[in-house]
Amino acid sequence: MRSCEREVRAFVDLNIHSGLRSWSQVFVFELREPEPLIFGKRSWSRSQSFYRRLRSPAINSNFSTIKHSGYLLYADDLKIYKSISKPSDIALLQSDLNSIQLWLNKNKLSFCPQKCEYVQFTRKRTTIPSSYTINNVPLKLQVHKKDLGVTFSKNLSFNDHIENVALSSLKILGFVMRTLHRVDDPDSFLLLYKSLVLSKLSYASVVWMPTTGTYRHLLETVQASFCRRLFFRLNGFYPVYPEGISYSDLREHLSLPSIESHHKITSLQILHRIMNNRIDSMDLVSDVCLVVPSIRTRALNNVSLFYIPNNSFTSISPLYQILKLYNRCHRQLDLSLTFDGFARAVVGVAEFN
Repeated sequence: MRSCEREVRAFVDLNIHSGLRSWSQVFVFELREPEPLIFGKRSWSRSQSFYRRLRSPAINSNFSTIKHSGYLLYADDLKIYKSISKPSDIALLQSDLNSIQLWLNKNKLSFCPQKCEYVQFTRKRTTIPSSYTINNVPLKLQVHKKDLGVTFSKNLSFNDHIENVALSSLKILGFVMRTLHRVDDPDSFLLLYKSLVLSKLSYASVVWMPTTGTYRHLLETVQASFCRRLFFRLNGFYPVYPEGISYSDLREHLSLPSIESHHKITSLQILHRIMNNRIDSMDLVSDVCLVVPSIRTRALNNVSLFYIPNNSFTSISPLYQILKLYNRCHRQLDLSLTFDGFARAVVGVAEFN
């Protein structure tokens, strides 16, 4: 237990008052116009079970070892990021990696560098060449990385994630329909569809919600396939013969909103939580700016509630996409309503905006 006591004291020295945490993964990413993201697994010592018993959902953010980069702590993951605009920034990020490694060695902990990776996030065609090491082992450069169930691409586009979600949802849908091949109860199909398929199409959609018609249609094909297959199961023929039945009619019969409307409803509910302090994030609140209307009575009907910056990054920013959506329907939705009242009001509005 001496090694455990030594490690516990090291954590206490970092002012971790909320409990101890097992170090399982480290993410380091450069934020720049490139940005590397480094993922690593720590190799477990004999005190693994000791740490597991002491895991807690929060960790104090006073991690003084990292001096030049930003970092985020969630569960057992540490993400390090830095904007890279010149070669000296690469050296500073590497120095933070070295500092972390020294801290781990001092406290008898270790990472597995072979499992560490980094990602450069950039929309530029040319980037500053960079490479990183942990314990003198070079890290692998990745173009895509899955974090908390969402696939991030180097150009900050979620097209690959949307394609993966659509493909995996179709596979799950096929499994459900094959498993219930002798069941004729539509409520059973709807329950499994909403639990296994729709939940996957909606997970973290506020981050990756598609902005183009092509990818919106790709997600709608999953639900359209379910509607047609359920119709066939209940009626014995597909809804294209003898008379075609549209996808919207099938949805209305099953009381299913479109996937696009479902995403919009979720996004507007998130905005209500942010503006009513149900989500404690000062970073998000600080990015929300209200529009102060000018004294022009003829233009008052076109006044929006939230200010949207006019630049290329607003097209890929999840927060600004939500604010744009609310600006289109702010006269029908009141953010001062209770959450239950707002949730009921948003269902009818999202379908038409």
